[in-house]
Amino acid sequence: MFVKQKIYILSLIFSLFFIGIRSVAAQNGFELNYVSHRDVIYGEENNPKHVLDLFVPTATSSNSPRLLIFIHGGSWVQGSKSQLPEILIQELAGKQGFAVASINYRLVKDGKDRYPAQLEDVQLAIDFLVEQAEGYGYRGDELTLMGGSAGAHLAMLYTYGFDQKKRVKSVINLFGPTDLSDKDARPDGSEADQIITNFLGTPDHLAPIAVSASPIYYLHAESAVPTLTFHGQADSLVIVSQATKLHQRLDALGVPSQLVIYPGEDHGFSTMVMMDVFQKIVSWLQNH
Repeated sequence: MFVKQKIYILSLIFSLFFIGIRSVAAQNGFELNYVSHRDVIYGEENNPKHVLDLFVPTATSSNSPRLLIFIHGGSWVQGSKSQLPEILIQELAGKQGFAVASINYRLVKDGKDRYPAQLEDVQLAIDFLVEQAEGYGYRGDELTLMGGSAGAHLAMLYTYGFDQKKRVKSVINLFGPTDLSDKDARPDGSEADQIITNFLGTPDHLAPIAVSASPIYYLHAESAVPTLTFHGQADSLVIVSQATKLHQRLDALGVPSQLVIYPGEDHGFSTMVMMDVFQKIVSWLQNH
C-alpha cells in the first residue's frame, strides 16, 4: 500500500492545534454562532460519497456570508469531509462569519472511479451549493475553495479549468500537486509516481490525461484567481517546485499570489507551522 500515514498529518495537526484553541475559547465563553447541516446529499442518494457538511453563520455583518468549500486530501484514495476540524469550523463560521462546506467525493478503489470522477463530484457539489445558496442563507457567487494535497489539486483544477461561471474568487492551496506530467515530480518507482499512476490509470507522464488533469496548464489571464499556497521546502511527496512554478505563473499573469514556503517541513506541517498557516488563512479570507 503506497499511501503513507504522512498524507493525513494535516488533519492530525489541525486537530491537535485546535484542541488548545478550543480550551481557550471555552474559557472565554465562545459561542457556536452557526447552524450545522450534516450529511447533506448533493448527488446520487445511494452514493455515500455524494454528501457534504455545511455550516452557516447565524449572525454576521452581512446578510449573505461568503462560502468557503473544503476539499479533503488522501491521494485520491482515502480521506473524508471529517478532515476539516470542528474548531476550524467554529473559527470561520462562528467568529469570522463565513459559511463553510466540507465535501466527500468518489475515491479510486480497485481500479474504479479514477479521474475524472473526483472532478465531476466537485463540480456536482459546487453546483448544488450554489443552487441552494438562497435557501441556506449564503452567497453563491463568491466562493473560496480550500484543499490539502489531493484536495488542493482538485480545488485548483476546478477553479482554473472548469469554473465557467467564474464563481470561485480565490483558492487556498495546501501543498497540492499542480503538474502531473512533470517527471521531476514523479520519478519512476517513487511513491508520487505510484499515486498518480493509480489516479490516472496510466504510468505515462506524457499521456494526454496527465496534462488535462494538471491545474497549471489551465492558467491564463481569464481563468486565474488570487491563490494562497503553503508548501514545505522538504516535501518528499509533492516537491516544492510544484508550488514555485504555480506562483511564478500567477505572478507573470499579474494575479495576486502568495507563496509561503516553510524550510524543513515535509508533506504535512508541524504544530507551530500550522499555527502560522491558520493565521494566514484567516487574513487571506478577510482580504480576498
